Amino acid sequence: MEILTAVKKRVSSATTTPELLMRKAKVAFDFQRARARFLKATGPVTIETAAHHVREIPLLTPEEKQLLRSVSLNVDPFDTMYVPGKADHYLMVGLSAIRCIGAVLENTGIGAGEIRSILDFPVGYGRVLRFLRAKFLQARISGAEVDSSAVKFCMREFSIEPIRALQDFSQLSARGRFDLVWCGSLLTHITEDSATALLRFFRDHLTENGVCVVSAHGHTSAEWLRQKKHTYGLTLPQQQELLQQYEQSGYGYVDYSNVLGYGISIASPERMRRIISQFGTCVFVQAAVWDDHHDVYGFQR
Repeated sequence: MEILTAVKKRVSSATTTPELLMRKAKVAFDFQRARARFLKATGPVTIETAAHHVREIPLLTPEEKQLLRSVSLNVDPFDTMYVPGKADHYLMVGLSAIRCIGAVLENTGIGAGEIRSILDFPVGYGRVLRFLRAKFLQARISGAEVDSSAVKFCMREFSIEPIRALQDFSQLSARGRFDLVWCGSLLTHITEDSATALLRFFRDHLTENGVCVVSAHGHTSAEWLRQKKHTYGLTLPQQQELLQQYEQSGYGYVDYSNVLGYGISIASPERMRRIISQFGTCVFVQAAVWDDHHDVYGFQR
């Protein structure tokens, strides 16, 4: 995370104002074109993901199209989740998160109108946040992120209340409790001990009927590694070590090269259920449902 932040700062400081304006214009055009494509579609739409996988997106429902119409397309040009030319995938990742959250809420009998406070951790530059803001109009939304530039962007664009993010999750603190916690693509990068500390923090900050929705790499990710469809930025020895741990214990983790405490993890549903059972009741499990990639879990106190 710190490496990505440093890279963005170097790029930003080296970019002249005309170049930055041009970059912003290209990003804006990409997103406007992507939204128009989905809204005009009368059938499935084919997109290419950031990992160069081709995917068919089913026709959006009228409610999803309305949400897409209202979502903000103001995307920071240095958002690392945005790949130039693939705004359609960026938008579908956000919409997919809303689908996952909706499925968990439906499974627990919680109505969208009951969600008055939300925590998005990590919030990034708002890939999912922009959809949360459009979906839950009356909710107070807090966001945590180690990248201060991203936090400032989200405070300015989406009126979030910032929470200080620490790499030692056992030291996290926040005021108040949340009806909904969304944690997308963070357990996918941390050790089991860190994941346990993070989920404990979420449990401690849920309201009485609140629900936490988290994503994790699972069987799909393991198969992509075995079939050489995705390296996740790991060397071959790292991939082999990750798979060996996963197969032996149900939770595998390796650091990225030259990065301590941040890398790639894979967790089996059985292992994730066991971790979650320390804090509450697992109320939802679905494999490869977020962006046809991450497993999604929902739990309550």
